[in-house]
Amino acid sequence: MRTFLALLARRVREQQIEVHAFAILTTHFHLLLRSTRGELSDAMMWIENRYVKHFNRLRDRDGSLFGSRFRSRLIDTDEYWFNVVRYIDANPVDAKLCAHPAEYEFGSARMYCGSRSAPWLTRDAIETTVMRLTRTKAFERANYERLFCSGIEPDERWIIERRMQRGGPNCGGEELGNELLFAAPEHVLKWLQARAEMADGGAVGLTLASPAQIERHVRRVTGADSAWCGPSRAGGFPAWRTLEAGLLRQMAGLKLEEAAARMQVSCSGLWKMCHRHAERLSGDARYADGVRSVVRELQRERRPTGELGSGRLGLVAAASGVSNG
Repeated sequence: MRTFLALLARRVREQQIEVHAFAILTTHFHLLLRSTRGELSDAMMWIENRYVKHFNRLRDRDGSLFGSRFRSRLIDTDEYWFNVVRYIDANPVDAKLCAHPAEYEFGSARMYCGSRSAPWLTRDAIETTVMRLTRTKAFERANYERLFCSGIEPDERWIIERRMQRGGPNCGGEELGNELLFAAPEHVLKWLQARAEMADGGAVGLTLASPAQIERHVRRVTGADSAWCGPSRAGGFPAWRTLEAGLLRQMAGLKLEEAAARMQVSCSGLWKMCHRHAERLSGDARYADGVRSVVRELQRERRPTGELGSGRLGLVAAASGVSNG
């Protein structure tokens, strides 16, 4: 782990990358990086290649070590940046390597919470955010701990990990959805109506909420109303089931087979639910009101982001890699 960090520091000294947060675990790593010259891939390739040679030489082994190329994800909203830092800090605790992020030797939380820090760690963006959110004029370790080391909920973890998995061309518009979720429910409803017809097998929605959040709020909104529990006029599914199916596709971004497995129906049955959802979104005022209510519940649950701005998010990426060894 120290060797990996030393290699990371060399790329920082070469001004290829900035490191804002990190956690190096026994089987994988998480990094919050800024690519200063657009050379993230070159820097990570150099680090991983050097590390694998070092690892193999010490253990008299040959071959690859990492399971695949590292994954990277552009961070272009303040909320996502904030939660990625929390996610990185929480990883050693979740892996049962320590009881608190600040105790872990190979994570940046220890540096932000302690009296010693690596000279190659870029601290200004995180420290500025801590001061802004706590309305203080100087960075205080206790405030960092309160904001970033309080743990991360399973729903938040699911959203972050899902976004990391969904890199590439499917990310277009992903972060627009973050702003959409905080818009007026009427605007969200119009977006849902526009997307409802796309009921193919792809992940047609955005990762705005976890499946558990959607299921919880759909059942909270519809559970006390008998009108939602009877079978619909077409397809035989209760209205609350079609609503749940549609939002799992649109707001959790589940693929057809993923949503079908979660709802314990066939893919054809799920497709029928989504088709009925599309019809009712446009033609049933009561159904549309139910959607607005679910959106309001999701909005209340999400962390406010109005003061998080770091001003540099467009050049920041979260990178992670998994070891075979």
